[in-house]
Amino acid sequence: MSEVIPYGDDLRGIRYAILASGALIYDLEAKCVLAKQTLPALAVDKVKAIAEAQDLMLVCMIDGQGYLQKSHFEDIANYYMEIYTELYDKTAILVDNIYDLLVKEKEHFDKINIYHFTARDRDQSYETLLSEKITMIKA
Repeated sequence: MSEVIPYGDDLRGIRYAILASGALIYDLEAKCVLAKQTLPALAVDKVKAIAEAQDLMLVCMIDGQGYLQKSHFEDIANYYMEIYTELYDKTAILVDNIYDLLVKEKEHFDKINIYHFTARDRDQSYETLLSEKITMIKA
């Protein structure tokens, strides 16, 4: 939901939004989550292990609110994601340690974006997570 806020004027008159790649249905008028699908805790644990081992940048969503580790945001160009600097600066909650958030909130994540340094690393993460009951997109 946080990433939609800057587009509030453009969305005027639209009542419902499907967000977080389909994991969240939001009532824009009442400003509340109507339905959501969270990631399995085991999948979140695997994402944490992968990200910690490779120092990957994660953008984690809980009820449509994005969370990002402050140090990764400061080095966003290293992850080839500088195009999103302004968006994350305006909408994300920056945390000191994203891995602590993954542990604390492991049953509440709608979506987690994983930003790799190479396509090979991305493919390896994909293979590691393939057995989980989650939807993945390689981009």
